[in-house]
Amino acid sequence: MLLLIALAPAAALAEDHGEDGDEPAVVVDDGGAAVPVPPDELEAADLPWTTRFLPPTLVLLTVLIIVGLAAYYVVGIRRKYEVVGR
Repeated sequence: MLLLIALAPAAALAEDHGEDGDEPAVVVDDGGAAVPVPPDELEAADLPWTTRFLPPTLVLLTVLIIVGLAAYYVVGIRRKYEVVGR
């Protein structure tokens, strides 16, 4: 069954589909757009406050959370085990 499924596409490609003398359609591309697109005016405008302030704020919060979790872990380890050598 697996062999039949694997060989079916190859057999379909090898089949003669009966050429009627039809030639494939010719595609003409003159390089122009199918639908004209107006220029984007947002490029000249200032960025909104969310774009300017949100990513740096998220990065700062992420760094603070990671530092806080690391400090909490270290304090928890020091409380759990007695530090010898002081």
